[in-house]
Amino acid sequence: MTDLLASNDGPSEGQHHDLHDFMEETATELAREYTRITRRSKEDPGTAGDEAESNWQEILKGYLPPSLPVVTKGRILGVDGRSSPQVDVLVLSPNYPKRLLGRKQYLASGVLAAFECKLTLRQRDLSKIGENARLIRDLAPENEPSVYGNLHSSIIYGVLAHSSEWSSHADPEGPDYEFRLDPLRDWPTPLDGALKRLMDRAAHPRDLLDVLCIADLACYERDTRVIPGKEYFSPGDWARLKANHQISDEGEVSTSYFRPARFHSLGNATESALFSFIVKILYGISWKIPSCQAMAEYWRLSQNEEVRELRCGPSRSWPLSVLSEHVLAKIEAGSLEQGHCWCGWGSKFE
Repeated sequence: MTDLLASNDGPSEGQHHDLHDFMEETATELAREYTRITRRSKEDPGTAGDEAESNWQEILKGYLPPSLPVVTKGRILGVDGRSSPQVDVLVLSPNYPKRLLGRKQYLASGVLAAFECKLTLRQRDLSKIGENARLIRDLAPENEPSVYGNLHSSIIYGVLAHSSEWSSHADPEGPDYEFRLDPLRDWPTPLDGALKRLMDRAAHPRDLLDVLCIADLACYERDTRVIPGKEYFSPGDWARLKANHQISDEGEVSTSYFRPARFHSLGNATESALFSFIVKILYGISWKIPSCQAMAEYWRLSQNEEVRELRCGPSRSWPLSVLSEHVLAKIEAGSLEQGHCWCGWGSKFE
């Protein structure tokens, strides 16, 4: 099957795509909102948080298909009656019951995505966010048995922030100030390190954040790959694979967060983080709503070179045993497709 993500198609050299102008306008508006909201945030932190959530709600409503309801402040209700902690913004299925849209207890089978929103993301926030990810995934309905279904939750989960303590807006006397001045001076960056600690505490790949978007800095996108064992490759291919990756002969599942090769604008308005986020969420939603796949592909192919130039951030390897016995048996029978495919049996999911 064709590996859609391997394509080098996109805007031709020197050709500018209008989508980048539209996203730049959105990024500029979001930066203005950040300045306005933070000016009064100490007077009324609750209202500031509500306004931040509303900003992200409007972005999602503006760029996702109009058939997908986007709501704020709700809990996810599992089939067993348990509820998640409150979630800031949720994207719902187009089939969600209209009468229940305002109930604030959202049926897990009708939730496509859930996001924590922060006006200014701080490192101390990540521990609670990681725990919420686990709790939400416990309530999520099981995916169909496939490689994708085993390694991803049926509910996309991520973090959306206007800014962060790692962005240049933050207090010059605060931690990591030198990093904010030159975030690529040392690698991995402090944010990479914080995400790596979050990864290491996860019990399973599906418990990981799918995306972390800091609008004035960068978008971290989860990448998942399956590398089957030595017996699936020719001796030459296996030798080349071993030369580039530290993997055992039994194979592994690899999860990584990819981020821009360069952090963009360092606190100024930039469309790059938002553009990457929209591509990521469209791809995630497309697994449950196949009619979105063409639009997801269009957005990906219209990315310019600056947005598409990614660098691998924090990573973690997992044994193949995180896959179910059924899926492992199918892989052994030859069902694994190289690269990305919408059938759920690909070896790579970006």
